[in-house]
Amino acid sequence: MRHIHTLLAVLLLCGAASADLVTARDGREWKGTLTSVRDTMLVFQKDGDGELILPRSQIEKIVFPEFVMTSSGRRTVDRSGRVELAVYGTTAGIVDGFMLSAILEPGDVASSALSLAGGIAGFAGSWSWSRSRSVSDSRAWLMTYMGSWGMWQGIGWPLTLADDPSHKVFLATGMLGQAVGVIASGIISADDDIPAGDVTLITSLPGWTSIYWLYTAAMLDIRNEKTILGTTLMAGNVGILAGAMLARRMDVSRTKVRLTNIGGTLGAVAGGLVLATVNVENGRVASSILMGTTTAGMLLAWRMSNGGGTSEVSSSTFEMSPTMVISRLGTFSGAHPGVGARWHF
Repeated sequence: MRHIHTLLAVLLLCGAASADLVTARDGREWKGTLTSVRDTMLVFQKDGDGELILPRSQIEKIVFPEFVMTSSGRRTVDRSGRVELAVYGTTAGIVDGFMLSAILEPGDVASSALSLAGGIAGFAGSWSWSRSRSVSDSRAWLMTYMGSWGMWQGIGWPLTLADDPSHKVFLATGMLGQAVGVIASGIISADDDIPAGDVTLITSLPGWTSIYWLYTAAMLDIRNEKTILGTTLMAGNVGILAGAMLARRMDVSRTKVRLTNIGGTLGAVAGGLVLATVNVENGRVASSILMGTTTAGMLLAWRMSNGGGTSEVSSSTFEMSPTMVISRLGTFSGAHPGVGARWHF
């Protein structure tokens, strides 16, 4: 509810919060008044040109020129994901401690000490880092997922490219990949906190693109294990890129994506039941059936989620980051320097 409360505060303090500028993600701009929020839709009264209704996903930012607070330089940030990030930091630190122990082989006592030190360092680092930064649930989940994905990539590629690599090599590259994933996602999401639906889409597609590639590999009768592993890693990366591009063009909720994931999973299980019932022995036919039932389940769930009761309420879909930034933006109306509000989507 904090997003709506903040919005209402702006509307009350500014009257009909006259937007200096409404900027869409495709570069279009309008001047007008933000009048109401209808689930994922924002309603504006354009200056002398009627009403404008835009999905949240199409808006890049709204700049309010009115004074909304009297304290200069004040900033309110969303830190709802701070604990989740700390949990991941602690867990990742413990796992990294075990992996480092496997690389260094220091002995049982030292291995336990490294894991403990890793857990403490992971908690302290993530907790301290998020102290003064915007870390919403969405941003925390994105960083958590990308850290895990980076570790998977770091372990997988040495196994793909090298002949019988030492465990020390792929453990070290796994730790490196994890660090790169966390840092990169943290930097990318620093100025534009991604809504929950977008993050769910971005973190769901890699798994599905990997699964569909495995279906395809079975249909093509690819048997080389290194080839299968390497192409599966690439398919997952394609899923991340596709999710990032689709998220900027679609107004999708977390509920819709999760229901679609459930539909795909149930479709795959139904395909397995079909295979068990009719005793399909041909691998290509079996993969085709699984691909078909998985796709049917996802499409059916996506279609069904268009109905009522599946859209998120305004307090969860009207997500912005930082929640509200109050900063000294210079001179307003040509005369009065002071504090203004800038709302980023």
